[in-house]
Amino acid sequence: MLAGGGPAEWGRESWELARGFVYANALGRDIVAGEKPDRAALTQEAIAAAIPVAERRIVQAGLRIAALLDSAFAPGPLPDPER
Repeated sequence: MLAGGGPAEWGRESWELARGFVYANALGRDIVAGEKPDRAALTQEAIAAAIPVAERRIVQAGLRIAALLDSAFAPGPLPDPER
């Protein structure tokens, strides 16, 4: 999903990517499996493989912030301020 969803879904997407891609490449295993490591390292190959993932997340962020701004600045009555 590029532009839809809400903050909770976006956070879940980020966690799933971190767990399944970043941590898996840095640790060689699932982050929740076992004890916390003392060190982690990314190879050049893992960094290169992460570029398309990062680019997609940047596109998603741009589309999502655009949708939020479109909604915030849409014509119509202003919402009542919370008291």
